[in-house]
Amino acid sequence: MLIVDVRSHGYYDSGGERIKGSIRIEPNNLEEEIKNLPKDKDIYLYCT
Repeated sequence: MLIVDVRSHGYYDSGGERIKGSIRIEPNNLEEEIKNLPKDKDIYLYCT
């Protein structure tokens, strides 16, 4: 399983709390970035 934080730059606080083990992808680049994500895992996106 892969957990991806897709909060935009303006809402993302690098010092804020995140789900442990999650990665961050800028939502404006999601279409391009998703090509680099593993195909063999369930991927969950979140935005808080």
